[in-house]
Amino acid sequence: MPISKTPKKSTITYQGDDAQVNSDGQLHIVAEGHLCTKNSTTTPLLADAVYTGEAENILAYNGIALFVTSDVASATGGIEIQYSKDGTTNWRTAESYTLVAGAEKWFTPPTFGAYFRVVFTNGGTDQTSFELTSTLRKMPFKWSSHNIEDPITDQDDATLSKAVITGKKADGDYDNVSLTNGGNMKVSLEELESGVSSNSNSQLNVTPFHADGTEGALITGIDYVSGKSGIDASTESLQVIDYAHHEIHSGSHFYIKNYMDLTNAQVFDFLAVTPDTLKWAHMLVEFNFEAEAHIQVYEGTTTSNDGTTVTPVNRNRNSSTTPTVSIYHTPTVTDVGTLIAGYKTGSGNKVGGEIRGSNELILKQNTKYLIRLTNDTALNNWVDYLADWYEHTDKN
Repeated sequence: MPISKTPKKSTITYQGDDAQVNSDGQLHIVAEGHLCTKNSTTTPLLADAVYTGEAENILAYNGIALFVTSDVASATGGIEIQYSKDGTTNWRTAESYTLVAGAEKWFTPPTFGAYFRVVFTNGGTDQTSFELTSTLRKMPFKWSSHNIEDPITDQDDATLSKAVITGKKADGDYDNVSLTNGGNMKVSLEELESGVSSNSNSQLNVTPFHADGTEGALITGIDYVSGKSGIDASTESLQVIDYAHHEIHSGSHFYIKNYMDLTNAQVFDFLAVTPDTLKWAHMLVEFNFEAEAHIQVYEGTTTSNDGTTVTPVNRNRNSSTTPTVSIYHTPTVTDVGTLIAGYKTGSGNKVGGEIRGSNELILKQNTKYLIRLTNDTALNNWVDYLADWYEHTDKN
């Protein structure tokens, strides 16, 4: 005869309350956390003051939840989560954070060792409001302490994740995204739609845009005139000026120009003095004599007195720029220096010229130049003179 056994039932009672069992006969268990009063405070700190919590046993818990807010920023790395094996010695900092003034932050460090405590170091200003609350949790957890729309900072609590980006190909297979030799993610524009590409969808079509954002080609006669391009709308010819002319517009082109009457065998000197800078003078000299005369140009002249100042004229009369080269006449010369150019002229002839390619001198910086005019006749000799230069810093 079979033996019938009746299962025994029992009731678990704790502090006068019966344990709860659900309809499936499962015992209802609550994994209750713990408020760490030894590592919680609302007492404001003075400038640079340190709050040090007390040892809390964490062997029965899987995670720490730390809430902290202050009207003053903490010291750098001023929130430290320290762990110890015995709660009295060998405290080690495993996690540290920096609190921004006014922020309300949650940090969720894991549990290590047998005991933990919180050490908070205030910044350089007294706090007026401060809250530090520590709780222990039975279940492991990790979450973000800010909204998705909030910017991420270096002090946000986070879980490190690594992932491989995989994409589905046209044939239905999947493949991992590769990196270039330089370690950058590979990006390709090789698959282009017909409307935006040419040459069998292999070349991207690029449309130029005007400064106002409208679409259209830039190389047209009308566009070039209105767009400061240098193309004449009537002839569609390119309008150019030489560089020396450009320097007139920029306000860096100067001259001295006048006339004088040289007496019998008279010698008249001009002195040009360049500064010790990389802004060099590109100079032309031109003289027109009534009778026979000659001109000599010396470099490296020395003087005991530079003479009388001659004030150059800026060719752009709207510019207030002054030259760096100084011009004088009738200096007291102690050594003429090295002869670098000489010109001889007969009656009514011109010396020099305006063709820069063959007549321009680029004067050496921090140097004196003597331009000497000599009347080779026993008669008065009228002379027109011009020294014309622009100042330019070499690009290379």
